[in-house]
Amino acid sequence: MIEFTDISKRYSGRTNFLENFSLRLDSGARITLTGPTNSGKTTVLRMLAGLEAPNGGTLTLNGENIYRLRESARARLRQRMGLIFHAPQFLPHSSLLDNVSLPLQLQGLSRQEQETRAKGALQRVGLGDTGNITPAQLTENARQRLNIARALVHRPALLLVDDVYTGWPDEMTSLLATLLADFHQGGVTMIVASPTPLPSWLAKTRLVTLAGPTPEIPE
Repeated sequence: MIEFTDISKRYSGRTNFLENFSLRLDSGARITLTGPTNSGKTTVLRMLAGLEAPNGGTLTLNGENIYRLRESARARLRQRMGLIFHAPQFLPHSSLLDNVSLPLQLQGLSRQEQETRAKGALQRVGLGDTGNITPAQLTENARQRLNIARALVHRPALLLVDDVYTGWPDEMTSLLATLLADFHQGGVTMIVASPTPLPSWLAKTRLVTLAGPTPEIPE
């Protein structure tokens, strides 16, 4: 279970970026954070990923306050998440296969299991024949495919998706929508950030609208 309680976030030069933000999610929930640019969607995702601390309030994951943990413990939490964020960081001189295998290495899987699952993930995103090249050799669209493969390969219990898909070609958006639907059917908790207007493939998710300094949470 995830629970944000009276979360506030302020940045230099702008007060109350988020104010009294509260939200509770049970395991397996699927929600979409929506709202205008700079309404706090990405900030909420980064907080949950343990990357950006709130100025006030509490954020718990399965009953544990994330920001009372040491950074090393938060890093271990992230290893169990799938993150599809802007500007993904890859190992530039390692193969695509090694990049996708990294979350599996952190789980301690055997090399054979890592390779099998990484190849399968690359195949699902249309990069099945490119495992031996490096990220530097990819187009921007192909880098985003690699980003998706790495986020999903370790079958995370929690998936956080920023609005990286804005401006993607229809083929890429359709691929992401299909993969996310498949994972949600498997019980993954999913939070997706989306600009407005909402893409059709997110229309049936629960919406949480961030409208400025005070979030509005529809029932």
